Amino acid sequence: MNEQPNSHHVDSGPLERPVDGRLIGGVAAGFARFFSVDVVLVRAIFVVLSFFSGIGVALYLAAWALIGETGSKNSVSGEVLIRSWCK
Repeated sequence: MNEQPNSHHVDSGPLERPVDGRLIGGVAAGFARFFSVDVVLVRAIFVVLSFFSGIGVALYLAAWALIGETGSKNSVSGEVLIRSWCK
C-alpha cells in the first residue's frame, strides 16, 4: 500500500499582528494567518472564551502585548521594556 502521511504543514510565516484585516489589535487576524484558518473562527473562539470564563479577554490582551506587529522589530511589551531601560 502506498499511503501518504496526512501533512497539514503550511508555511505561513512568523506569528505577527497584521496591519491590514484587523478589527481591534490584529491578534485574531495574526493567529488566523499563522494557522491558515478563517479569521471569523479565531474571533469566535475569543468571544466564546470571554463569555464562559473571561479568559478570552486576558488571552487577547496578552497576545496583543507579546506578538509584534508586521514590520515592527519589537512587540508592545518589548517597546515598553526598551523605553523603561533606556531612561
